[in-house]
Amino acid sequence: MQSNTIKGFLNCIEEDPKLTELIKGKRVCLCGPSITNIGSNYGEYIDGFDTVCRVNWHITGKNGWDTDLNCDFGKRTDVMFSGFFLKYEYDNIKIMKQDDSLFNCFNDIKYVYFTDPVTLKKFVEDNKEYWKGQSKNMFSDISDFEEKIKLLGIDYGIINVWLQRVNNLNYMKQFLNFPKESKHHSTSSGNHAIQVILRHQPKELFITGMNFGNFGKGGLLKDMYVDNGHSRNNMGISKQKIDTKVWNIHTNRYTLLFFKKIFDEYDNIELDKLLKNFFDNFK
Repeated sequence: MQSNTIKGFLNCIEEDPKLTELIKGKRVCLCGPSITNIGSNYGEYIDGFDTVCRVNWHITGKNGWDTDLNCDFGKRTDVMFSGFFLKYEYDNIKIMKQDDSLFNCFNDIKYVYFTDPVTLKKFVEDNKEYWKGQSKNMFSDISDFEEKIKLLGIDYGIINVWLQRVNNLNYMKQFLNFPKESKHHSTSSGNHAIQVILRHQPKELFITGMNFGNFGKGGLLKDMYVDNGHSRNNMGISKQKIDTKVWNIHTNRYTLLFFKKIFDEYDNIELDKLLKNFFDNFK
């Protein structure tokens, strides 16, 4: 049976030695790509943390790092939390040290941690057909994942559990009244990064650059992400979908209840003003 406490529940995640080195007892910031961070002036504060983490190779402009937004998003990245990588990400990671790489802004990165269990049999089997349908943008044969990433020459780790469709979903059904018959996943890469960081016992965790899919209301990609949808276009999502489709980013009321519980249970979490205002008033 899963633990009702978040601290007990997160023990399902195996401790990663490199993350322990970078996170345990450290002041940590997790900065996401939300457009709502523009004008926050958090940049200097973000870069002052011992360890700065980001999610899914998010960039702030169509050519990588928009220096005009460093004042809001900072410019350091020590740890990148990634679901799994797409082909455009892989191509840019390969030349990350070069000035013409979209990801040159990450060239001093210390660690990449995959929050999707890309070597877990159930994850691989359940997603096989989906990957085949997305073969232009994703690696359709995920079984060669480790071989490909080893060619990149970067230090990396991979989670041991499937938080999205197994652990978190079961927790929500057991303790948060999520409909038992539902198979709809309700947590995203940013959520998973928070969980992994907390598992590795930071002294302090500051969370900014996130609004949990506009707090479950969703929106257009160009109105949600600071790069105005450019990276999503690289993912193979059409401009028409970027401009017209409403996305909820795997977020609903149960997601918010889940994170309200996390934020209430951990006294070492600092939320930015936007998040604090929302969760202080969320019931």
